[in-house]
Amino acid sequence: MKDVFPWLPHNTRLEQWAVLWGSDRNHKTIGGGVVVPMRTLYRMIAKDVHARGKPAGNAISQQFPLLRTMQFTLEWVDVGQLRAETPEQE
Repeated sequence: MKDVFPWLPHNTRLEQWAVLWGSDRNHKTIGGGVVVPMRTLYRMIAKDVHARGKPAGNAISQQFPLLRTMQFTLEWVDVGQLRAETPEQE
């Protein structure tokens, strides 16, 4: 871990995720990683990007084109619409 993330303290514990298009309803883990559906990961990132604020004067660097695109598109989204889905909606 020190070679990949040299800035993290040596005792930092990382959680392995298996990001899948499907659901985590039947299988909570796979291959030692916690199953995280893509839509859940998108919501997590979108909420953090949205919290950063409007792109005018606070734009995410061009080095991160996917995050920057999310920031610009989220300018017109009600963040309340990004709530977690209930199992009945899956």
